Amino acid sequence: MNHGLDDKDRKIISLLQKNPYLSQSKIAQHVDLSQPAAYFRIQKLVKKGFLSRSMGVDLKKIGLPLLKIDLSAEEPDVFMQTMLGCPYVLDLYRMDGGHVFSLFLGGENYSTLEAVKSSIADRKGVSELHSHHVTGSKNGLVMPLSMVEPGGSGPCQADCLQCPRYTEKKCLGCPHTVHYRGNLW
Repeated sequence: MNHGLDDKDRKIISLLQKNPYLSQSKIAQHVDLSQPAAYFRIQKLVKKGFLSRSMGVDLKKIGLPLLKIDLSAEEPDVFMQTMLGCPYVLDLYRMDGGHVFSLFLGGENYSTLEAVKSSIADRKGVSELHSHHVTGSKNGLVMPLSMVEPGGSGPCQADCLQCPRYTEKKCLGCPHTVHYRGNLW
């Protein structure tokens, strides 16, 4: 499939992947264009979806653990809606077939991530749950982190005060609630 990219477009994409802060003037020099022409090429690549900017945290640099969970859910739409609001869920992928998911959880410590994993495993209709601690990646460990204000209850409606993992101080609690004991959110 031809996506309409030429060599200059590919070079611009490559340059910005290596250094997203590269100025348009420097890009123009590298691809033998004027600065305005480079600007319009970049805008075209953004509009077509070939360039996108996303902010996140470098988990490795700030020392946050990452846990990958694979599971099956009987009610995939309900499961997905619930997990989208969880601040510990950094990313969520729904696989072909519709009932299989991969989640990436990030937080201040592994015991909290394990507690969140246990909470997910306890949800009605969740099965075939497998998890792995992520120790590295090809492109780094930069993931979005949803900052939240503490309030009444979390998006999953779990009550931290009724959770044995929370009361045994194995979990820092949900950042959406006043019971959160961590310092990241």
